[in-house]
Amino acid sequence: MSRAGVLAAVVLAAGVGASEYEECKRAVDAAWDLGRDKQFDKVWGRDGQCAPYSTLTAREKFEVTLDHVVSRTTACEEGLKREEWDRFAIDPDNLVLAYSSVNSSKQDKRIADWLGTNRYSKNTNKQWALCRENLILDRYELKKVETCDEAVLDRKPVCQPVAVWRTRYVPVRQ
Repeated sequence: MSRAGVLAAVVLAAGVGASEYEECKRAVDAAWDLGRDKQFDKVWGRDGQCAPYSTLTAREKFEVTLDHVVSRTTACEEGLKREEWDRFAIDPDNLVLAYSSVNSSKQDKRIADWLGTNRYSKNTNKQWALCRENLILDRYELKKVETCDEAVLDRKPVCQPVAVWRTRYVPVRQ
């Protein structure tokens, strides 16, 4: 079955009509396109340049992108309410800094699914990321998949400096 066919089956199984899913995706993507730049500066300041999935600290803004902890696709598949579409797209709690290669690797996957299948599986921020995902799923009344200790969200993710002279973002040895 093609990716589109699988996606349609998932959407219908979740109880969301295909046309409603497409309408949701278009609206959320449009709101994201309009609000992305403003949110980047907020997240950059809030997270202290920390890209929690890779546990590295970015030196410059151009090194990282914004990633939705709960993807726009996942939210629409699970029936994100129409009145929440714009808010969800630019919710700063649902945004983290990520190196573009990491963001591309995660795509639309859930945190637990993604972290369990790649080199970031031993990530020191895994519990924080799972709890952040749960916070967003709960806020928008979407299906939660993991349980977590909410106190984890009270602390910032741990990141380490990146060697300035390296081009592949290798962490500095302490």
